[in-house]
Amino acid sequence: MINHPPRVRTAATSVAVALLATAVTGALAAPAWAAPDKTVTGASTTNMVIPDEGPSTPASTAIAIPADRGQVTDVDVTLNGLSHTYMYDLEVWVSHNGTTVKLLDEAGDWSRETTPRTFTFDDEAATVLPWSSTLSPSGSYKPTDGSGGGETPVATSLAVFDGQAATGTWELFIVDQSAGDEGSLAGWSLDIDYNDPTAPSGSVVIDGGATITDASAVTLGLAASDPAAFTTGLTHMRFSNDGTTWSALQPYATTAAWTLSAGNGTKTVWVQYADGVGNLSAPASDTIVLDTKAPKAKKLSPKKNATDVKTSTKVSFVASEALVKATVTKKTVKLTAGGKTVKAKVTYKAGSKKVVLKPKKDLAGHTKYKVKLSKKITDVAGNSIATKGWKFTTR
Repeated sequence: MINHPPRVRTAATSVAVALLATAVTGALAAPAWAAPDKTVTGASTTNMVIPDEGPSTPASTAIAIPADRGQVTDVDVTLNGLSHTYMYDLEVWVSHNGTTVKLLDEAGDWSRETTPRTFTFDDEAATVLPWSSTLSPSGSYKPTDGSGGGETPVATSLAVFDGQAATGTWELFIVDQSAGDEGSLAGWSLDIDYNDPTAPSGSVVIDGGATITDASAVTLGLAASDPAAFTTGLTHMRFSNDGTTWSALQPYATTAAWTLSAGNGTKTVWVQYADGVGNLSAPASDTIVLDTKAPKAKKLSPKKNATDVKTSTKVSFVASEALVKATVTKKTVKLTAGGKTVKAKVTYKAGSKKVVLKPKKDLAGHTKYKVKLSKKITDVAGNSIATKGWKFTTR
């Protein structure tokens, strides 16, 4: 096999390099708490015809990576079905988001081999693509630049994409630098590891911001956001009654049904939101008082089943807990005799939790009276009063 000398570059090469050269964007390191990397792949099967000198036809082909794929942490590029009789002539670049990386330049073989071959360019590969009389039909190599300088600087490490958004259009360019040989590329593919450098954040509101409830089944109002840069989107959420034991992750929504822990008292509900790679937000929480105990009427006056009660008496009781004043009216607190309602004024003293029924006139003597309390009388949690009423008899 004849050992061919390097080819002489022409003006076509310099023009192509000048058009593609860009500034290198610095990578942003993902924080230590970030979720494990995820991978997205893409491929182009458009054939690129490589002339004996000049840019390929088409001049470039593209791979579109869909939205919400976060921040690049590693990228590998594979040339599929590369056929060329003098690879040393080729210069290959990949470009994305204003940054260009040279994958191949003045390397490969001059074996006149026309069998299509596959090469992966990977920063973590053991070696660069050699300048050799023979090459394996496939292999993994570091990006290769054997030009020795003298051109507009272009990055030769795929790591320059680290920290950029994976989403968007990636383009591959090929130029044959010298006359005398030609070939083609059947297609190319991308393998991108990505992450999301920032966790989402959000809040939770129990029962629309209520301070107290009479039911353990509540509705959670949920609001969260994922930062715009490198977003992978809100995807899931989970809940806890103690901040330690969590429910299974479920798809993100703006409302959710939840059951408070057993027992009356102040209850806290925690929520965490997850993005597309699994980063969890800091826990957000809200509190509410659970009160399932019905109020009762105590300190009855007159006492239950009392006799010889003065006809000038007032009827009263003290609630076991605070009542909703609007529910204590002459329609919900009644005094009756013989099936007829006694006209009376009803008042509720919130400070003492005392309900007073004052008849418009003295009661009839030697008469049995009934005090009737409606279930519409409720405490601030919404529990109906448990005491239905009582009886007494005047003197």
